[in-house]
Amino acid sequence: MAEPSTNIDAPTVSPPTPTLSTVGVARPRDLKQRDDLGFTRLHTSASLGDMQDVEYIIEKSEVNACSMNGSTPLLLASIKGHVQVMKLLLKHGAKTDVKTHSGNTPLLVACMYGHNEAVQLLLENGANRLDKNFFGGTTFSLAQENGHTKVMELLK
Repeated sequence: MAEPSTNIDAPTVSPPTPTLSTVGVARPRDLKQRDDLGFTRLHTSASLGDMQDVEYIIEKSEVNACSMNGSTPLLLASIKGHVQVMKLLLKHGAKTDVKTHSGNTPLLVACMYGHNEAVQLLLENGANRLDKNFFGGTTFSLAQENGHTKVMELLK
């Protein structure tokens, strides 16, 4: 775990009351602090679908911050299908076209995991349905390989 930040200029925010889904998850008070993989508190909260914490910190956080592998909070929320968190991130300027080091975007991972509502939301917000990752996986092929027929219909 990374050392706590000593930067007095970095914004600090106390966490809201923990919910059952977030108990035991360590999140830094310093919103610029990153863990060993480069994840910020917003990354963690988006991945967990912790809408309460995302709402609490989003104004003071970098919404398009990339981890060491290029993951953004929007990509992590897309993997889990946390649509309400995704809506809030998009409202605050999250980009749909940021790629990880393997070339995945929020839309590609939402297609891979079969999150219909997430796919629809990303398409409505300008995500490129023709994008592909660095392994040649397209939105359609990733949905097809994983048996997500509803996602395939959304992409047509």
